Amino acid sequence: MIQEGSGPTWCRGRSVFGGVVGERVAVLLDGEFVKRVLGQRLQKFPESADIMGEVARIMRTSCLLGHRLYRVFYYTADPLRSTTRHPLSGQKIEFGATSSFARNSRLIDRVENSPDVAVRRGTLVHQGWQLGRASTKAMLAGTKQSVGAQDIAPRIRQKGVDMRIGLDIASLALKRLVSTIVLVTGDSDFVPAMKLARREGLRVLLDPLGSAQVRPELKIHADRVIRADCPRNVARWLRITPKTIAAFPRGSAKRWNGNGTARTTTKSP
Repeated sequence: MIQEGSGPTWCRGRSVFGGVVGERVAVLLDGEFVKRVLGQRLQKFPESADIMGEVARIMRTSCLLGHRLYRVFYYTADPLRSTTRHPLSGQKIEFGATSSFARNSRLIDRVENSPDVAVRRGTLVHQGWQLGRASTKAMLAGTKQSVGAQDIAPRIRQKGVDMRIGLDIASLALKRLVSTIVLVTGDSDFVPAMKLARREGLRVLLDPLGSAQVRPELKIHADRVIRADCPRNVARWLRITPKTIAAFPRGSAKRWNGNGTARTTTKSP
């Protein structure tokens, strides 16, 4: 596994993998992972433009220069519409009338209507109730002694999404629809599908969107890990700044020492 962004890699006429420029790329987005990571980074619920902006960034990375986007696959589940009752208060809860339902439905609709995007849907299921995250932390810290209706949250689980991602990876590999797959996730459940794709000759790139919560197995079974701050890392690796560029006299040849510092050799007239 090579980490994209750890040093400068340039593509001239052929990809760094040795493939012909113009090869097709499929980008597979684990929707829940993408929403969680972007939400933490942006400090807001992500919009369709935020998600498609990440796809554009991925396609601009050095190892994909000259490649063509085949399709973006976005994996998610439609929000719950069912009705239930709170176990403590007895209050009727309509999931379809919540703000969460509205914003998630709007996001899926806008992503689905974006060019070259296919949305793959699993299902959401309500599996009882659980103590909310904030209440759990307070109980463990000893700052909360009793549990009220406001501390209980519905336990909702996503089903069928991981299976659909695995099936699409297998289909893309076995039918030779693309030469490269970019998987945007942090879930190690996809390792078997990644191994299959690599055995079939595809390149598998991993993009965790800069998240530190990525299982090591994912990195091991990816050909490269794309870093969200890749362009900045190239400059950092070279230690290039406006000051260092201005320091070179005109007519001098620029060279780099092994430690990233610059030296110059003046050309003969």
